[in-house]
Amino acid sequence: MTSTPTAEATLSAEQIDHVTALFYDRIRGDDTLGPVFAATVTDDAWPAHVARVASFWRSTLLGENSYQGNPLKAHNQASTMQLAHFEPWLAMLDTVLSEELSPDQARAWSMVAHRLGKRLSMGMQGKVPPHLQE
Repeated sequence: MTSTPTAEATLSAEQIDHVTALFYDRIRGDDTLGPVFAATVTDDAWPAHVARVASFWRSTLLGENSYQGNPLKAHNQASTMQLAHFEPWLAMLDTVLSEELSPDQARAWSMVAHRLGKRLSMGMQGKVPPHLQE
């Protein structure tokens, strides 16, 4: 059963961009997750990375058609990315969401993020059906 977000949970593109930028600022400073991303995303590539992830979230949460990519492929190609990184990544995202958004907005985004995190972690283990991998 899926739930339809209430009017209070509706996000704007500006909120998504702001939360994504703040979240990745924190990721970069994190002792566990910072090195994982630094191994793949160079200092000069961070603005483009954050913009790409924000585009992904706007496409996912708002239905924009701006993101062109394959998150599973990207995560599989990140040699330092491990399944153990999903839990702290999601916990940090939940913290930023709860600090920056209304409870309804944070809950709506978090539900989607946790569902996607589960799919990505399953995909990294080779447990995602082929039609979801492309």
